[in-house]
Amino acid sequence: MNEHSAEQLKTTLKGSWIAKMAIFFVVLLGLAAWGYVDAEIVYPARGRDVVAYTSLHYLQVSNESNMLYRSSVVDPAAEYARLSESEFETLPVIERTRLSWLTAISRLESLESISAANTVEMARRLDNPSSDPIETATLFASPAKTLAALDAAWANKGLPKALSSFDIPVQWLIFFAGIAGALWVGFLFVKAKTTSFAYKPEAHELILPGGKSFTPEMIEVVDKRKWDKFFVFLKVTGFPGEIKLDLLKFVPLEEW
Repeated sequence: MNEHSAEQLKTTLKGSWIAKMAIFFVVLLGLAAWGYVDAEIVYPARGRDVVAYTSLHYLQVSNESNMLYRSSVVDPAAEYARLSESEFETLPVIERTRLSWLTAISRLESLESISAANTVEMARRLDNPSSDPIETATLFASPAKTLAALDAAWANKGLPKALSSFDIPVQWLIFFAGIAGALWVGFLFVKAKTTSFAYKPEAHELILPGGKSFTPEMIEVVDKRKWDKFFVFLKVTGFPGEIKLDLLKFVPLEEW
């Protein structure tokens, strides 16, 4: 190290600022993890329970109406749209239970995608009449067997809380917001870590990160309008605009 470089002191990041950024980073990652678990595991599990329960209710009503054999819905997207056009209370009981069932499914899957899959399955059944039917989200291979299985599974269970159309999307929003926030905090830390001020004690010369420097006699104005946030703005001769100094983040910049 030569004599010139030995005369230069450099700033470091303040420990309290690093701790604060670390807390923000961990909290934001925790927020993202919470959103992810709810969106990917907790809410879908509850949604599947709601689908199963509403399916049971729909099949029970269909069976009581001697319509169990017609309980499958080939085009759930169109049927949902049709049923949604009417006031819920004005629909026949069987259609109300069908709408509740399709609504529960729509909270987890695209009804349009299910309709497309059902079209493929119905075409397959026509081409291969002797083959066993493949069950989809709204096509029952054997409505009677499905009803019996659901009846046994839900014999001692109550009605699960239904999902709203916003529940899962909001959790994904929380996840992405947490990730974005954590990345931003990480960016700020890396930026601060790669930034430093230098100081020459003998000349009282402050060297900015870009390489420019100034001495006290060059300072025209010291603006402390954001002193409560440990920012000071300097108007320096020969410098365009203001120089913003973060006295909380970099030490010992305030002493210099």
